[in-house]
Amino acid sequence: MTISPGTYIICDTDSDKVIDYYSGSSRIGTWDCHYGENQRIKPYPGTSGYAIQNAMTSKYIPTKTDGSYMNGVGEDNCGIFTLERQFKGFYLIKLMGTSTHLNHPYTELDGPYFPVGFTDKAVPLGCFWELDKISDDVGSILKPRRNISAHVLSPSQPTTPPSQGLGPYIDEAHLYTDMLFNMPRQPFTRVQRIAALDWARKLGAINVPTIESFDECERRLEAALGSNNNLGRHRATSAPFPLPDPLPDFSLENARTRDYIYVNKTLRYPYYQTMAHQPLSPNNWIELSASYEWYLAEKKRVIEEQGKKVIDSLPENDAACGELLELVVEFMTTRYPTLFDRLTETMQDGKELDGVYSHVTKERYQWVKSCPPEGVEGLKIISRLTENDFSMAREREDGHIYFVGGLVAFPGSYLLSEKIGKSMHDVHVPVPHFNQKLLVSVERALKRMDPSAPFERSSWEIVDDNNLFTHNIAQLPEGGKCTVDPGDMYLRVDRQVLRKLPRSGVIAFTAHPIIKRMRDIKQDSPLVPALLAKILEESPKDLTDYKNAPIYYAELKPWLEEATKDQISRGLIKGDEKPQDFRHIPRPVDILVPPVAVP
Repeated sequence: MTISPGTYIICDTDSDKVIDYYSGSSRIGTWDCHYGENQRIKPYPGTSGYAIQNAMTSKYIPTKTDGSYMNGVGEDNCGIFTLERQFKGFYLIKLMGTSTHLNHPYTELDGPYFPVGFTDKAVPLGCFWELDKISDDVGSILKPRRNISAHVLSPSQPTTPPSQGLGPYIDEAHLYTDMLFNMPRQPFTRVQRIAALDWARKLGAINVPTIESFDECERRLEAALGSNNNLGRHRATSAPFPLPDPLPDFSLENARTRDYIYVNKTLRYPYYQTMAHQPLSPNNWIELSASYEWYLAEKKRVIEEQGKKVIDSLPENDAACGELLELVVEFMTTRYPTLFDRLTETMQDGKELDGVYSHVTKERYQWVKSCPPEGVEGLKIISRLTENDFSMAREREDGHIYFVGGLVAFPGSYLLSEKIGKSMHDVHVPVPHFNQKLLVSVERALKRMDPSAPFERSSWEIVDDNNLFTHNIAQLPEGGKCTVDPGDMYLRVDRQVLRKLPRSGVIAFTAHPIIKRMRDIKQDSPLVPALLAKILEESPKDLTDYKNAPIYYAELKPWLEEATKDQISRGLIKGDEKPQDFRHIPRPVDILVPPVAVP
Protein backbone atom coordinates (compact mmCIF):
# COMPACT_ATOMS: atom_id res chain seq x y z
CA MET A 1 0.00 0.00 0.00
CA THR A 2 1.08 3.61 -0.24
CA ILE A 3 2.75 5.35 2.66
CA SER A 4 3.36 9.03 3.24
CA PRO A 5 6.93 9.78 2.10
CA GLY A 6 9.25 11.27 4.67
CA THR A 7 11.88 10.51 7.30
CA TYR A 8 11.18 7.52 9.56
CA ILE A 9 12.59 5.43 12.36
CA ILE A 10 12.44 1.82 11.13
CA CYS A 11 12.30 -0.48 14.14
CA ASP A 12 12.45 -4.29 14.14
CA THR A 13 9.56 -5.29 16.41
CA ASP A 14 11.20 -8.60 17.34
CA SER A 15 14.57 -7.39 18.64
CA ASP A 16 13.36 -3.83 19.43
CA LYS A 17 16.35 -2.45 17.52
CA VAL A 18 16.33 0.13 14.74
CA ILE A 19 17.95 0.22 11.31
CA ASP A 20 21.22 2.14 11.28
CA TYR A 21 24.65 2.07 9.66
CA TYR A 22 27.84 0.80 11.32
CA SER A 23 31.41 -0.37 10.60
CA GLY A 24 32.56 2.85 8.98
CA SER A 25 29.04 3.85 7.96
CA SER A 26 28.88 1.19 5.26
CA ARG A 27 27.09 -1.86 6.67
CA ILE A 28 23.39 -1.84 7.41
CA GLY A 29 22.19 -3.36 10.65
CA THR A 30 19.98 -2.79 13.64
CA TRP A 31 21.12 -1.17 16.89
CA ASP A 32 19.70 -0.41 20.35
CA CYS A 33 20.62 3.26 20.32
CA HIS A 34 19.43 5.56 17.58
CA TYR A 35 19.61 9.36 17.44
CA GLY A 36 18.90 11.14 14.23
CA GLU A 37 20.49 8.94 11.57
CA ASN A 38 16.97 8.09 10.39
CA GLN A 39 15.79 6.62 7.11
CA ARG A 40 14.15 8.53 4.27
CA ILE A 41 11.38 6.62 2.52
CA LYS A 42 10.98 8.22 -0.89
CA PRO A 43 8.82 7.24 -3.89
CA TYR A 44 10.67 5.68 -6.79
CA PRO A 45 9.56 7.47 -10.00
CA GLY A 46 7.47 5.43 -12.41
CA THR A 47 6.71 2.67 -9.88
CA SER A 48 4.49 2.04 -6.89
CA GLY A 49 7.58 1.32 -4.79
CA TYR A 50 9.95 3.19 -2.53
CA ALA A 51 13.69 3.58 -1.99
CA ILE A 52 15.03 3.72 1.57
CA GLN A 53 17.91 6.15 2.18
CA ASN A 54 19.89 6.79 5.37
CA ALA A 55 19.51 10.49 6.18
CA MET A 56 23.08 10.86 7.45
CA THR A 57 25.15 8.80 5.01
CA SER A 58 22.83 9.30 1.98
CA LYS A 59 23.33 5.58 1.20
CA TYR A 60 20.42 3.36 0.14
CA ILE A 61 19.34 -0.16 1.06
CA PRO A 62 20.44 -2.34 -1.90
CA THR A 63 18.87 -5.26 -3.73
CA LYS A 64 21.20 -7.91 -2.31
CA THR A 65 23.69 -8.64 0.43
CA ASP A 66 27.47 -8.81 0.07
CA GLY A 67 28.21 -12.19 1.58
CA SER A 68 26.84 -12.16 5.11
CA TYR A 69 26.45 -8.39 5.21
CA MET A 70 24.40 -5.67 3.58
CA ASN A 71 26.25 -2.55 2.47
CA GLY A 72 24.70 0.77 1.63
CA VAL A 73 24.78 1.77 -2.05
CA GLY A 74 24.35 4.81 -4.24
CA GLU A 75 21.13 5.86 -5.95
CA ASP A 76 21.90 3.92 -9.14
CA ASN A 77 21.95 0.59 -7.29
CA CYS A 78 19.24 1.12 -4.70
CA GLY A 79 16.51 -1.42 -4.09
CA ILE A 80 12.87 -0.62 -4.80
CA PHE A 81 10.52 -1.86 -2.09
CA THR A 82 6.84 -2.26 -1.43
CA LEU A 83 5.59 -1.67 2.10
CA GLU A 84 2.86 -4.11 3.06
CA ARG A 85 0.96 -2.72 6.00
CA GLN A 86 -0.14 -5.33 8.53
CA PHE A 87 -1.73 -3.18 11.24
CA LYS A 88 -1.06 0.18 12.87
CA GLY A 89 2.55 1.07 11.94
CA PHE A 90 3.73 -2.53 11.37
CA TYR A 91 4.92 -3.37 7.85
CA LEU A 92 6.57 -6.04 5.78
CA ILE A 93 9.29 -4.51 3.57
CA LYS A 94 9.46 -6.52 0.33
CA LEU A 95 11.81 -6.14 -2.61
CA MET A 96 9.53 -5.15 -5.46
CA GLY A 97 8.66 -7.85 -7.96
CA THR A 98 9.99 -10.63 -5.71
CA SER A 99 8.99 -12.63 -2.64
CA THR A 100 12.09 -11.39 -0.80
CA HIS A 101 11.60 -9.57 2.52
CA LEU A 102 13.94 -7.41 4.57
CA ASN A 103 14.74 -9.11 7.88
CA HIS A 104 17.35 -9.54 10.61
CA PRO A 105 18.96 -12.99 10.14
CA TYR A 106 21.54 -12.86 12.93
CA THR A 107 19.80 -11.96 16.19
CA GLU A 108 21.81 -14.63 17.97
CA LEU A 109 24.96 -12.50 17.72
CA ASP A 110 26.16 -10.97 20.99
CA GLY A 111 26.78 -7.35 20.17
CA PRO A 112 25.15 -3.94 19.76
CA TYR A 113 24.52 -4.46 16.03
CA PHE A 114 22.61 -7.16 14.15
CA PRO A 115 23.31 -7.32 10.40
CA VAL A 116 20.25 -6.90 8.20
CA GLY A 117 19.59 -9.22 5.29
CA PHE A 118 16.91 -10.66 3.00
CA THR A 119 14.76 -13.77 3.32
CA ASP A 120 12.41 -15.73 1.08
CA LYS A 121 10.78 -17.53 4.01
CA ALA A 122 7.09 -18.22 3.56
CA VAL A 123 6.41 -17.15 7.15
CA PRO A 124 8.43 -13.98 7.62
CA LEU A 125 9.70 -14.36 11.18
CA GLY A 126 11.79 -11.35 12.07
CA CYS A 127 10.43 -9.31 9.17
CA PHE A 128 7.92 -7.08 10.93
CA TRP A 129 9.07 -3.47 10.99
CA GLU A 130 7.46 -0.58 12.83
CA LEU A 131 7.62 2.67 10.87
CA ASP A 132 7.58 5.79 13.02
CA LYS A 133 7.44 9.01 11.02
CA ILE A 134 9.70 11.87 12.13
CA SER A 135 9.25 14.48 9.40
CA ASP A 136 8.21 15.04 5.76
CA ASP A 137 11.84 15.40 4.63
CA VAL A 138 12.66 13.07 1.70
CA GLY A 139 15.90 14.74 0.61
CA SER A 140 16.66 14.88 -3.11
CA ILE A 141 14.25 13.55 -5.71
CA LEU A 142 15.22 10.21 -7.25
CA LYS A 143 16.00 9.93 -10.93
CA PRO A 144 14.46 6.80 -12.55
CA ARG A 145 16.80 4.17 -13.94
CA ARG A 146 16.39 2.62 -17.33
CA ASN A 147 14.98 -0.89 -17.68
CA ILE A 148 13.19 -1.02 -14.34
CA SER A 149 11.57 -4.43 -14.17
CA ALA A 150 9.41 -3.51 -11.19
CA HIS A 151 5.67 -3.08 -11.59
CA VAL A 152 4.64 0.37 -12.83
CA LEU A 153 1.66 1.89 -11.09
CA SER A 154 -0.87 3.31 -13.52
CA PRO A 155 -2.83 6.41 -12.44
CA SER A 156 -6.08 4.45 -12.22
CA GLN A 157 -4.72 1.46 -10.28
CA PRO A 158 -6.13 1.34 -6.72
CA THR A 159 -3.78 0.96 -3.78
CA THR A 160 -4.00 -2.04 -1.47
CA PRO A 161 -6.59 -1.52 1.25
CA PRO A 162 -5.40 -1.83 4.87
CA SER A 163 -7.30 -5.10 5.34
CA GLN A 164 -5.19 -6.82 2.66
CA GLY A 165 -1.45 -7.37 2.41
CA LEU A 166 -1.42 -10.26 4.89
CA GLY A 167 1.09 -12.27 2.90
CA PRO A 168 0.76 -16.00 3.74
CA TYR A 169 -1.91 -15.42 6.41
CA ILE A 170 -5.58 -16.10 5.78
CA ASP A 171 -6.74 -13.36 8.15
CA GLU A 172 -5.43 -10.87 10.69
CA ALA A 173 -6.01 -13.20 13.65
CA HIS A 174 -3.57 -15.74 12.19
CA LEU A 175 -1.06 -12.98 11.45
CA TYR A 176 -1.16 -11.60 15.01
CA THR A 177 -1.04 -15.07 16.54
CA ASP A 178 2.05 -16.08 14.60
CA MET A 179 3.82 -12.76 15.09
CA LEU A 180 3.22 -12.50 18.82
CA PHE A 181 3.53 -16.09 19.98
CA ASN A 182 5.93 -17.75 17.54
CA MET A 183 8.18 -14.98 16.33
CA PRO A 184 9.75 -13.31 19.41
CA ARG A 185 13.17 -14.61 20.37
CA GLN A 186 13.19 -12.42 23.49
CA PRO A 187 10.57 -11.34 26.05
CA PHE A 188 7.83 -9.18 24.50
CA THR A 189 8.68 -5.58 23.86
CA ARG A 190 6.16 -2.93 24.79
CA VAL A 191 5.02 -2.49 21.19
CA GLN A 192 4.40 -6.24 20.97
CA ARG A 193 2.36 -6.11 24.18
CA ILE A 194 0.24 -3.35 22.67
CA ALA A 195 -0.21 -5.44 19.52
CA ALA A 196 -1.21 -8.48 21.60
CA LEU A 197 -3.91 -6.47 23.35
CA ASP A 198 -5.19 -5.16 20.02
CA TRP A 199 -5.23 -8.72 18.69
CA ALA A 200 -7.34 -9.87 21.65
CA ARG A 201 -9.84 -7.08 21.07
CA LYS A 202 -10.09 -7.92 17.36
CA LEU A 203 -10.97 -11.51 18.26
CA GLY A 204 -13.84 -10.22 20.38
CA ALA A 205 -12.36 -10.72 23.84
CA ILE A 206 -14.04 -8.74 26.64
CA ASN A 207 -12.41 -6.87 29.53
CA VAL A 208 -9.12 -6.55 27.67
CA PRO A 209 -6.68 -4.62 29.89
CA THR A 210 -4.95 -1.46 28.71
CA ILE A 211 -1.23 -1.16 28.21
CA GLU A 212 -1.23 1.33 31.08
CA SER A 213 -2.51 -1.37 33.42
CA PHE A 214 0.36 -3.62 32.29
CA ASP A 215 2.79 -0.80 33.06
CA GLU A 216 1.31 -0.36 36.53
CA CYS A 217 1.57 -4.09 37.27
CA GLU A 218 5.19 -4.01 36.16
CA ARG A 219 5.95 -1.06 38.43
CA ARG A 220 4.34 -2.78 41.42
CA LEU A 221 6.25 -5.98 40.73
CA GLU A 222 9.53 -4.12 40.50
CA ALA A 223 8.76 -2.27 43.74
CA ALA A 224 8.03 -5.56 45.49
CA LEU A 225 11.39 -6.89 44.27
CA GLY A 226 13.22 -3.87 45.65
CA SER A 227 13.62 -1.97 42.38
CA ASN A 228 12.50 1.60 41.81
CA ASN A 229 12.98 1.27 38.09
CA ASN A 230 9.64 3.02 37.48
CA LEU A 231 9.23 3.78 33.76
CA GLY A 232 12.90 3.37 32.83
CA ARG A 233 12.31 -0.25 31.79
CA HIS A 234 14.99 -2.55 30.43
CA ARG A 235 15.33 -6.28 29.98
CA ALA A 236 16.06 -8.09 33.23
CA THR A 237 18.50 -10.32 31.34
CA SER A 238 20.69 -7.34 30.38
CA ALA A 239 24.34 -7.79 31.36
CA PRO A 240 25.91 -4.98 33.41
CA PHE A 241 28.14 -2.47 31.66
CA PRO A 242 31.73 -3.74 32.08
CA LEU A 243 34.15 -2.10 34.50
CA PRO A 244 37.16 -0.30 32.97
CA ASP A 245 40.70 -1.62 32.77
CA PRO A 246 42.89 -0.28 35.61
CA LEU A 247 45.72 2.17 34.90
CA PRO A 248 48.24 1.10 37.55
CA ASP A 249 50.84 3.76 36.62
CA PHE A 250 48.49 6.70 36.01
CA SER A 251 49.69 10.17 37.06
CA LEU A 252 48.07 13.56 36.57
CA GLU A 253 51.34 15.07 35.35
CA ASN A 254 51.17 12.97 32.19
CA ALA A 255 47.40 12.70 31.91
CA ARG A 256 45.81 13.37 28.51
CA THR A 257 42.20 13.05 27.45
CA ARG A 258 41.49 11.91 23.94
CA ASP A 259 41.24 14.80 21.50
CA TYR A 260 37.46 14.99 21.12
CA ILE A 261 37.78 16.92 17.86
CA TYR A 262 39.00 13.67 16.35
CA VAL A 263 37.44 10.80 18.30
CA ASN A 264 33.80 11.87 17.89
CA LYS A 265 31.94 12.99 14.75
CA THR A 266 31.82 16.47 16.24
CA LEU A 267 32.97 18.50 13.28
CA ARG A 268 31.65 17.44 9.92
CA TYR A 269 30.69 18.80 6.53
CA PRO A 270 28.04 19.19 5.35
CA TYR A 271 26.92 20.33 8.77
CA TYR A 272 23.40 19.61 9.97
CA GLN A 273 21.64 18.72 13.20
CA THR A 274 22.26 15.13 14.26
CA MET A 275 23.32 13.28 17.41
CA ALA A 276 26.45 11.82 15.72
CA HIS A 277 26.87 9.20 18.42
CA GLN A 278 29.00 6.09 18.82
CA PRO A 279 29.17 3.20 21.32
CA LEU A 280 31.09 3.92 24.52
CA SER A 281 34.17 1.94 25.51
CA PRO A 282 34.06 0.99 29.23
CA ASN A 283 37.43 2.75 29.66
CA ASN A 284 36.17 6.12 28.45
CA TRP A 285 33.18 6.99 30.63
CA ILE A 286 35.16 9.43 32.81
CA GLU A 287 38.50 10.77 31.58
CA LEU A 288 41.01 12.83 33.55
CA SER A 289 43.37 15.49 32.22
CA ALA A 290 46.50 17.20 33.54
CA SER A 291 44.19 20.08 34.52
CA TYR A 292 42.20 17.85 36.92
CA GLU A 293 42.95 19.92 40.03
CA TRP A 294 42.00 23.14 38.26
CA TYR A 295 38.68 21.64 37.16
CA LEU A 296 37.84 20.57 40.73
CA ALA A 297 38.78 23.94 42.23
CA GLU A 298 36.79 25.85 39.60
CA LYS A 299 33.82 23.54 40.01
CA LYS A 300 33.89 24.07 43.78
CA ARG A 301 33.99 27.86 43.32
CA VAL A 302 31.06 27.84 40.90
CA ILE A 303 28.93 25.62 43.17
CA GLU A 304 29.61 27.83 46.20
CA GLU A 305 28.74 31.00 44.26
CA GLN A 306 25.77 29.73 42.21
CA GLY A 307 24.15 27.09 44.44
CA LYS A 308 20.86 25.71 43.08
CA LYS A 309 21.46 27.40 39.75
CA VAL A 310 24.06 24.72 38.97
CA ILE A 311 23.39 21.81 41.36
CA ASP A 312 19.91 20.54 42.24
CA SER A 313 17.69 17.47 42.29
CA LEU A 314 13.93 16.99 42.27
CA PRO A 315 12.60 14.48 44.84
CA GLU A 316 11.89 11.92 42.11
CA ASN A 317 15.61 12.00 41.24
CA ASP A 318 17.23 11.93 44.69
CA ALA A 319 17.73 8.16 44.87
CA ALA A 320 19.24 8.18 41.37
CA CYS A 321 21.88 10.66 42.58
CA GLY A 322 22.99 8.08 45.13
CA GLU A 323 23.03 5.39 42.46
CA LEU A 324 25.13 7.63 40.21
CA LEU A 325 27.57 8.26 43.07
CA GLU A 326 28.06 4.52 43.56
CA LEU A 327 28.78 4.03 39.84
CA VAL A 328 31.22 6.95 39.75
CA VAL A 329 33.10 5.66 42.81
CA GLU A 330 33.24 2.16 41.36
CA PHE A 331 34.63 3.51 38.07
CA MET A 332 37.17 5.93 39.55
CA THR A 333 38.63 3.45 42.05
CA THR A 334 38.89 0.79 39.34
CA ARG A 335 40.28 2.94 36.53
CA TYR A 336 42.58 5.19 38.58
CA PRO A 337 43.87 3.14 41.55
CA THR A 338 46.82 5.52 42.09
CA LEU A 339 44.42 8.39 42.79
CA PHE A 340 41.48 6.77 44.60
CA ASP A 341 40.98 4.11 47.25
CA ARG A 342 37.74 2.21 47.78
CA LEU A 343 36.84 2.37 51.47
CA THR A 344 35.02 -0.86 52.30
CA GLU A 345 34.98 -2.25 55.82
CA THR A 346 32.81 -4.13 58.31
CA MET A 347 32.14 -2.55 61.71
CA GLN A 348 32.03 -4.43 65.01
CA ASP A 349 28.23 -4.39 64.92
CA GLY A 350 28.32 -6.10 61.51
CA LYS A 351 27.41 -2.96 59.59
CA GLU A 352 29.17 -2.76 56.22
CA LEU A 353 30.57 0.54 54.97
CA ASP A 354 31.47 1.78 51.52
CA GLY A 355 33.18 4.94 50.32
CA VAL A 356 36.13 6.57 48.59
CA TYR A 357 39.35 8.38 49.47
CA SER A 358 41.02 10.84 47.07
CA HIS A 359 44.81 11.07 47.21
CA VAL A 360 44.55 14.33 45.23
CA THR A 361 42.20 16.32 47.48
CA LYS A 362 42.87 14.26 50.65
CA GLU A 363 39.11 14.03 51.10
CA ARG A 364 37.37 10.97 52.53
CA TYR A 365 33.71 10.03 52.02
CA GLN A 366 32.04 7.00 53.58
CA TRP A 367 28.51 5.68 54.09
CA VAL A 368 26.59 2.55 54.99
CA LYS A 369 26.88 0.12 52.11
CA SER A 370 23.99 0.41 49.62
CA CYS A 371 22.85 3.63 51.35
CA PRO A 372 24.93 6.33 49.63
CA PRO A 373 24.23 10.05 50.09
CA GLU A 374 21.36 11.02 47.81
CA GLY A 375 20.15 14.17 46.09
CA VAL A 376 22.41 17.22 46.15
CA GLU A 377 24.68 15.71 48.82
CA GLY A 378 25.52 12.84 46.51
CA LEU A 379 26.11 15.22 43.60
CA LYS A 380 28.49 17.34 45.70
CA ILE A 381 30.66 14.30 46.38
CA ILE A 382 30.70 13.52 42.66
CA SER A 383 31.86 17.10 42.03
CA ARG A 384 34.95 16.39 44.14
CA LEU A 385 35.87 13.29 42.13
CA THR A 386 35.47 14.14 38.43
CA GLU A 387 36.00 16.93 35.94
CA ASN A 388 32.61 16.10 34.45
CA ASP A 389 29.19 17.66 34.71
CA PHE A 390 26.13 15.42 35.02
CA SER A 391 22.57 16.19 33.88
CA MET A 392 19.85 13.70 34.81
CA ALA A 393 16.58 12.94 33.03
CA ARG A 394 13.79 10.37 33.22
CA GLU A 395 10.56 9.32 31.59
CA ARG A 396 7.38 10.48 33.28
CA GLU A 397 3.83 9.19 33.12
CA ASP A 398 3.04 11.12 29.93
CA GLY A 399 5.73 9.15 28.07
CA HIS A 400 8.09 12.12 27.65
CA ILE A 401 11.60 12.71 29.00
CA TYR A 402 12.08 15.40 31.65
CA PHE A 403 15.23 16.88 33.19
CA VAL A 404 15.06 16.18 36.91
CA GLY A 405 18.41 17.25 38.34
CA GLY A 406 22.13 17.38 37.96
CA LEU A 407 25.49 18.98 38.57
CA VAL A 408 26.15 21.48 35.77
CA ALA A 409 28.97 23.81 36.81
CA PHE A 410 30.41 24.25 33.30
CA PRO A 411 27.43 24.79 30.97
CA GLY A 412 28.94 27.71 29.04
CA SER A 413 25.73 29.54 28.17
CA TYR A 414 22.80 28.36 30.32
CA LEU A 415 21.85 27.37 33.88
CA LEU A 416 20.57 24.07 35.26
CA SER A 417 17.86 26.07 37.05
CA GLU A 418 16.50 27.08 33.64
CA LYS A 419 16.13 23.45 32.54
CA ILE A 420 15.19 21.41 35.61
CA GLY A 421 11.61 20.13 35.59
CA LYS A 422 11.19 20.86 31.86
CA SER A 423 10.56 18.35 29.12
CA MET A 424 13.15 17.57 26.47
CA HIS A 425 10.91 19.37 23.98
CA ASP A 426 10.78 22.58 26.04
CA VAL A 427 14.51 22.55 26.78
CA HIS A 428 15.37 22.26 23.08
CA VAL A 429 12.99 24.90 21.70
CA PRO A 430 15.94 27.26 20.92
CA VAL A 431 17.89 24.50 19.13
CA PRO A 432 17.24 24.63 15.35
CA HIS A 433 15.63 21.49 13.88
CA PHE A 434 15.86 19.44 17.09
CA ASN A 435 12.18 19.23 17.95
CA GLN A 436 11.19 18.89 14.30
CA LYS A 437 13.72 16.25 13.25
CA LEU A 438 15.29 14.62 16.30
CA LEU A 439 12.98 14.78 19.30
CA VAL A 440 10.84 11.72 18.53
CA SER A 441 13.81 9.46 17.82
CA VAL A 442 15.81 10.79 20.77
CA GLU A 443 13.00 10.24 23.27
CA ARG A 444 12.21 6.86 21.85
CA ALA A 445 15.83 5.71 22.05
CA LEU A 446 16.30 7.02 25.59
CA LYS A 447 13.25 5.09 26.76
CA ARG A 448 14.48 1.92 25.08
CA MET A 449 18.11 2.43 26.01
CA ASP A 450 19.76 -0.50 27.77
CA PRO A 451 22.00 0.17 30.81
CA SER A 452 24.64 -2.04 29.22
CA ALA A 453 24.82 0.04 26.01
CA PRO A 454 25.79 3.66 26.75
CA PHE A 455 27.15 5.84 23.98
CA GLU A 456 29.11 9.04 23.50
CA ARG A 457 28.88 12.08 21.28
CA SER A 458 30.13 15.67 21.29
CA SER A 459 28.92 19.18 20.64
CA TRP A 460 31.04 22.22 19.79
CA GLU A 461 31.04 26.01 19.82
CA ILE A 462 33.51 28.85 19.38
CA VAL A 463 34.06 31.02 22.47
CA ASP A 464 36.23 33.99 23.32
CA ASP A 465 37.52 33.06 26.79
CA ASN A 466 38.22 30.03 28.96
CA ASN A 467 35.40 30.60 31.46
CA LEU A 468 33.71 27.19 31.43
CA PHE A 469 30.78 28.38 33.57
CA THR A 470 29.63 31.23 31.33
CA HIS A 471 31.75 32.43 28.44
CA ASN A 472 31.81 36.09 27.47
CA ILE A 473 29.94 35.66 24.17
CA ALA A 474 26.92 34.31 26.05
CA GLN A 475 26.79 37.53 28.07
CA LEU A 476 27.09 40.02 25.20
CA PRO A 477 24.08 42.30 24.57
CA GLU A 478 22.10 41.89 21.37
CA GLY A 479 24.18 43.15 18.47
CA GLY A 480 27.42 42.84 20.45
CA LYS A 481 30.63 41.82 18.72
CA CYS A 482 33.61 39.80 19.83
CA THR A 483 36.75 41.94 20.28
CA VAL A 484 39.23 39.17 21.10
CA ASP A 485 42.04 38.45 18.64
CA PRO A 486 40.84 35.45 16.55
CA GLY A 487 43.95 33.46 17.41
CA ASP A 488 43.08 33.77 21.09
CA MET A 489 39.55 32.46 20.63
CA TYR A 490 38.80 28.87 21.61
CA LEU A 491 37.09 25.87 20.09
CA ARG A 492 35.09 24.40 22.95
CA VAL A 493 34.10 20.75 22.62
CA ASP A 494 31.73 19.17 25.15
CA ARG A 495 32.16 15.42 25.02
CA GLN A 496 28.96 13.78 26.28
CA VAL A 497 28.10 10.29 27.46
CA LEU A 498 24.51 9.08 27.77
CA ARG A 499 24.18 6.21 30.21
CA LYS A 500 21.05 4.71 31.75
CA LEU A 501 21.35 3.88 35.45
CA PRO A 502 20.37 0.22 35.95
CA ARG A 503 18.23 0.55 39.12
CA SER A 504 16.38 3.81 38.63
CA GLY A 505 16.26 3.94 34.83
CA VAL A 506 17.38 7.58 35.00
CA ILE A 507 19.53 8.74 32.09
CA ALA A 508 22.77 10.40 33.19
CA PHE A 509 24.17 12.87 30.64
CA THR A 510 27.89 13.20 31.34
CA ALA A 511 29.58 16.31 29.90
CA HIS A 512 33.33 16.91 29.84
CA PRO A 513 34.21 20.30 28.32
CA ILE A 514 37.64 20.89 26.82
CA ILE A 515 38.81 24.04 25.08
CA LYS A 516 41.62 24.56 22.62
CA ARG A 517 43.00 27.89 21.45
CA MET A 518 42.64 28.67 17.76
CA ARG A 519 46.35 29.35 17.33
CA ASP A 520 47.05 25.86 18.74
CA ILE A 521 44.57 24.34 16.27
CA LYS A 522 46.44 26.12 13.46
CA GLN A 523 49.64 24.61 14.82
CA ASP A 524 48.66 20.95 15.17
CA SER A 525 45.30 20.23 13.49
CA PRO A 526 45.65 19.93 9.70
CA LEU A 527 42.56 21.01 7.69
CA VAL A 528 40.54 21.96 10.80
CA PRO A 529 40.77 25.74 10.09
CA ALA A 530 39.55 25.09 6.54
CA LEU A 531 36.75 22.89 7.84
CA LEU A 532 35.58 25.50 10.37
CA ALA A 533 35.55 28.14 7.64
CA LYS A 534 33.51 25.90 5.34
CA ILE A 535 31.01 25.01 8.08
CA LEU A 536 30.49 28.61 9.17
CA GLU A 537 30.30 29.87 5.58
CA GLU A 538 27.99 27.28 4.02
CA SER A 539 25.82 25.80 6.78
CA PRO A 540 22.15 26.79 7.21
CA LYS A 541 21.90 30.27 8.70
CA ASP A 542 19.73 29.21 11.62
CA LEU A 543 22.41 26.71 12.71
CA THR A 544 25.29 29.21 12.46
CA ASP A 545 23.21 31.87 14.21
CA TYR A 546 22.58 29.41 17.04
CA LYS A 547 26.36 29.01 17.32
CA ASN A 548 26.68 32.82 17.60
CA ALA A 549 28.61 33.11 14.32
CA PRO A 550 27.41 36.69 13.62
CA ILE A 551 29.26 37.80 16.76
CA TYR A 552 32.71 36.60 15.67
CA TYR A 553 32.78 35.29 12.10
CA ALA A 554 33.62 38.54 10.31
CA GLU A 555 36.92 38.68 12.22
CA LEU A 556 37.52 34.93 12.36
CA LYS A 557 36.98 34.20 8.66
CA PRO A 558 40.16 35.90 7.30
CA TRP A 559 42.14 34.42 10.20
CA LEU A 560 40.99 30.89 9.30
CA GLU A 561 41.96 31.51 5.67
CA GLU A 562 45.44 32.63 6.72
CA ALA A 563 45.72 29.64 9.07
CA THR A 564 44.99 27.33 6.15
CA LYS A 565 47.70 29.03 4.04
CA ASP A 566 50.11 28.64 6.95
CA GLN A 567 49.40 24.90 7.13
CA ILE A 568 50.06 24.60 3.39
CA SER A 569 53.36 26.46 3.72
CA ARG A 570 54.46 24.17 6.57
CA GLY A 571 53.58 21.06 4.56
CA LEU A 572 50.83 19.90 6.91
CA ILE A 573 48.36 19.89 4.01
CA LYS A 574 48.59 20.22 0.23
CA GLY A 575 45.60 22.51 -0.16
CA ASP A 576 43.56 20.29 -2.47
CA GLU A 577 42.13 18.02 0.24
CA LYS A 578 38.48 17.95 1.19
CA PRO A 579 38.18 19.63 4.61
CA GLN A 580 35.73 16.96 5.81
CA ASP A 581 38.55 14.39 5.46
CA PHE A 582 40.66 16.06 8.17
CA ARG A 583 40.62 12.94 10.37
CA HIS A 584 42.64 11.09 7.72
CA ILE A 585 45.50 13.63 7.62
CA PRO A 586 48.56 12.57 9.68
CA ARG A 587 49.39 14.74 12.70
CA PRO A 588 53.11 14.79 13.56
CA VAL A 589 53.48 13.86 17.24
CA ASP A 590 56.05 16.58 17.91
CA ILE A 591 53.56 19.39 17.17
CA LEU A 592 50.60 18.20 19.26
CA VAL A 593 49.23 20.60 21.85
CA PRO A 594 47.18 19.23 24.77
CA PRO A 595 43.45 19.76 24.07
CA VAL A 596 42.76 21.42 27.44
CA ALA A 597 43.74 25.05 27.78
CA VAL A 598 43.14 26.40 31.30
CA PRO A 599 45.18 28.58 33.66
